Amino acid sequence: MKHVVNLCARVLVWVLIIAMPIVSIIFACGYNINIVHGDSMYPTLHNQDVVITEKNFTLTRNDIIVLDKENGQHIIKRVIALPGETVQIIDGRVYIDGVLHNDVVDISIEDAGLFAEPQLVPDNHYFVLGDNRNHSIDSRALGSISIDEILGRVIKHFGKGELNI
Repeated sequence: MKHVVNLCARVLVWVLIIAMPIVSIIFACGYNINIVHGDSMYPTLHNQDVVITEKNFTLTRNDIIVLDKENGQHIIKRVIALPGETVQIIDGRVYIDGVLHNDVVDISIEDAGLFAEPQLVPDNHYFVLGDNRNHSIDSRALGSISIDEILGRVIKHFGKGELNI
């Protein structure tokens, strides 16, 4: 029994002294953890899901990102259009440069907001939407999002039950 206790103590010391600092350094060097608040990204993400983001990223269409937009509160959205593209929402559908966007979510948008008319996405900005299109505050209300407001690109997500937290 004493041998088992000594082994457990050694493992615990190893975890505390070696593993924890390594994990801390990895997260400090380019990754972050965020918790989803609300249902604006439903059905992809759910309230209280956990996402891991990378801080050094190149964005492409359909990436999911974390923004620092509302009073320091982080919000999560999907990149739909890139800098230099023209966006318009017509009859509930997104058009990019006049071509119907092949959306990952098949939901008709009820309110086009700022994008009822064609809008050019400026350099270093992105057009973003929540996947729960009709229950999301996104570029339709906020305008194009500056790269400076983007905290990270989601690389992994977990349902709250998957992490047992």
